[in-house]
Amino acid sequence: MIFSKNNIPLGFYVYAYLRDDGTPYYIGKGKNKRAWVKHTGSGKLPKDITRIYIIEHNLTEIGALAIERRLIRWWGRKDTGTGILRNTTDGGDGVSNPSSEIRKLIGNNTKKSLTGRKISSEHKKNIGIASSNRSNETKKKIGDSQRGDLHWTKREKNKDKKLFNGKNPMHDPEIVRKLRGPEGLIAKARSKPEVKEKISGKNHWKYNDTMYTFQNIDSGEVINKTYSEFRAEFQCDGNLNSHINGSRSHVKRWKIIKNAPF
Repeated sequence: MIFSKNNIPLGFYVYAYLRDDGTPYYIGKGKNKRAWVKHTGSGKLPKDITRIYIIEHNLTEIGALAIERRLIRWWGRKDTGTGILRNTTDGGDGVSNPSSEIRKLIGNNTKKSLTGRKISSEHKKNIGIASSNRSNETKKKIGDSQRGDLHWTKREKNKDKKLFNGKNPMHDPEIVRKLRGPEGLIAKARSKPEVKEKISGKNHWKYNDTMYTFQNIDSGEVINKTYSEFRAEFQCDGNLNSHINGSRSHVKRWKIIKNAPF
């Protein structure tokens, strides 16, 4: 049936775009002026509007989707090698079976849309609320996706596609030795004047030669040591600067009571 943009069919309809020989190259489902509007993708609008053919009209949306799917299956798709249509899905629900090219296009467009995107504080808050309210079933699914044979098989399969064969280079002793050696990147970075100035301040335990008086909060014993000596003797880890500035009350049950007078 031939309709026009100014004489549109009622309800939902199924339409076809025809070639010169009368065979369809695209089957679609629409409503209102959909059939006469330019498409993004395979449904390129014919220049001759007489090649826009309304196959069925005055349908419900479910009925139109069913007919669209049946006709696409009947004529077949070019991208899957099953027929003559330029459709890139099987119809019926829009993206039920996209071709590999369409999947790649969707993925690239998604990456572009997310790159550099700024999330509002309200959006962040909503994400936090949604994360905290996950069901146990959802948590289990997330956990299962990050462990087990499937997770590690995928990593092993793709290891050659990643830098350092998919491994953390800092877990390789040989690489670490080279990085920390005299000619390594770490040594060269630390040799820069601005870096030296930053890491050699008096408040850094490693370069601080100030003598401190430490008192054991259990026994009351008092000792005088530099912070490097204190760290070496008691094998302290963590943010030791907070011990000096007072934000940490004690380390290994020792507290700083004052700077030593010598």
